[in-house]
Amino acid sequence: MTYNGNGNGSGTVPIDNTAYAAGATVTVLGNTGNLFRFSFAFDGWNTAADGSGTTYQGGATFTMGSGNVTLYAKWKVFVIPIPLIVMYDGNGNTGGSVPIDSNGYATGATVTVLGNTGSLVKSGYAFTGWNTSANGSGTGYVGGSTFAIGSADVTLYAQWTPVSTTGCVWAPQGMVAWWPLDETSGTAVADIAGSFDGTAQPAAIGTPSGPGPASSAFWPPTPAFPFPAGTVGTSLDFANGPHVEVPSNPALEPGSGDFTIDAWVIYAARGTGNYLLIARKLSTGFVGYQMDIQDVSTTLGTLRFLVGGPSVTPVLTANITPLTWHHVAGTLQRGTAQTMVLYLDGAVVASGPVGSGGSASNTQSLLIGGDGASKGEIAVDEVELFNRALSQPEVNSLFNAGARGKCKCVAPPAGMVSWWPGDGNANDIVGSNNGVLQGTIVFTAGEVDQAFGIPATSDYVEVANAANLNFGSPKPAGSGGDLSIDAWIETRSSIRGTCPGALSAIRCFSTTVTWRFNCRTEISSTTSAPRACPTYATATSITWP
Repeated sequence: MTYNGNGNGSGTVPIDNTAYAAGATVTVLGNTGNLFRFSFAFDGWNTAADGSGTTYQGGATFTMGSGNVTLYAKWKVFVIPIPLIVMYDGNGNTGGSVPIDSNGYATGATVTVLGNTGSLVKSGYAFTGWNTSANGSGTGYVGGSTFAIGSADVTLYAQWTPVSTTGCVWAPQGMVAWWPLDETSGTAVADIAGSFDGTAQPAAIGTPSGPGPASSAFWPPTPAFPFPAGTVGTSLDFANGPHVEVPSNPALEPGSGDFTIDAWVIYAARGTGNYLLIARKLSTGFVGYQMDIQDVSTTLGTLRFLVGGPSVTPVLTANITPLTWHHVAGTLQRGTAQTMVLYLDGAVVASGPVGSGGSASNTQSLLIGGDGASKGEIAVDEVELFNRALSQPEVNSLFNAGARGKCKCVAPPAGMVSWWPGDGNANDIVGSNNGVLQGTIVFTAGEVDQAFGIPATSDYVEVANAANLNFGSPKPAGSGGDLSIDAWIETRSSIRGTCPGALSAIRCFSTTVTWRFNCRTEISSTTSAPRACPTYATATSITWP
């Protein structure tokens, strides 16, 4: 039995002095002489020098045949593992700096996501977290989240949510209902996103001494528990019975699909062990969903999120402190994930499998603030339902909005390049294509806040050429992209010319393509040389405003 170093640079081969008869058992020796070959790692022995035979490791056995055996050292190329890195991308930021993760990671290692430590900002947007895809279609994370890194480097892109000029945050897509709970009287409780208005029970909204829900406009609810008025505007206090009832509708329940419920809540801790209802749409067989707080002690409560089906009722729980407004959210995601997630103040505090519960539909009314059995004092604000499972960055953006709240107006469609509101300046609040006022521009009352008042043809707003304002040659012959342009316009005097009432509101020329509003207020284009606009006669006089 002979061993061969097979190209080793140092070390010695093991020596087996045993003489074997045919059929005897041989125990293979290990690399006892510390064979070494530069840039290679010892990988056992093989019956062929090129490794094409039978491989043995030290301690393995085989049966000796009728002839001598030579085992050759088997070498594999020594690969020094290169640590994986996690990079952060500002994704269009206009200020601040991305965080730097100087760690190197092995495959499968746990990565803790960094927060916005460099104070990234983007004009017209609010930072909401990170995503593995620049357009937000990947996996979302917020600071403090963790994930197991794969076999490749990871880039996390900053995610941005447009904000209005008043600072509110655009609501995520998929909202089904939104009850701000800002009413101060009457029994009607408005859903401002859908058509699912509720009714105050058992009496009209009023003061804390009345039988119905109490508006925070008349607080404190009780001298012992002086709640802050509300996170966004006013809120409703539900003490020992009052509630809001919303008639049953399939749109208000997850069924076999995804959904999200969120709200701002505050409660008084008495340590009674009773539960205080946030929202409930649950049958007597626990089919549906419920979010509540169990009054565990005078210093702590348990936030609970339940989603029930015909065969299983998973419940997620987390600690929650009293006398402080908290943002709470629960999501349900079906499909491959089959996951429930509970959020508190923008962070994941519990998650678990949905199980095989099936449909969570029922015909019960949706109750907010109470159900006849809940006891204690709780105030609720900004209750919303979505027909999908919001991501962690989306939930975090709702929490970070705080008192600014969500915009009670329409969110801009995806793909917006520039937006010039005309509110006292020519700034682009979405991109970086700020305009310059030329001539005499008077800011006047517009359809939304202010508008550009343009008294004469020599007055205009000029925006410098930029790559993202050029869309290439028209399709299908050209290779350009799609384009939409919109504005609110109003003529303040009669216009003479072949197009009565026409106004050349916006126009842009280049050597290859022209896009503009023409006489019929539509967009036209050409691949030829720039053509002149139709002649627009000026008005005899224009007075602004």
